[in-house]
Amino acid sequence: ITSEQWSVLRTLSEHDHISQKELSIRADKDQATLTKILDLLEKSEVIKRKVNPSDRRSFLIMITEKGKKLVEEVAPYLEEIFSKIINGIDEESLNIYLKVLQQIEDNADSLLEDVNN
Repeated sequence: ITSEQWSVLRTLSEHDHISQKELSIRADKDQATLTKILDLLEKSEVIKRKVNPSDRRSFLIMITEKGKKLVEEVAPYLEEIFSKIINGIDEESLNIYLKVLQQIEDNADSLLEDVNN
């Protein structure tokens, strides 16, 4: 599973039975990228798409039992790696880093919106 696929699968494990649009927002993926990721995840049988009963033009995305097992298997391993990556970094420094990184991402998004408009 790739990091892109993992972020979508993990999001689904926390927010199951959501629309593709909502998943796109929560996983921070554009629609085209998300569609490709969902195609791969569906082929691997870790997610399913079903027609949204309240809007036939959209799909609800849900994690399968196979997907839940994969998350249960992989999540502890990734948490351990993340703990090692941030080892020795105090919480205040980490929060500042995350805040700055978010600002950079917001600025980049604004630039892209300006270019596209």
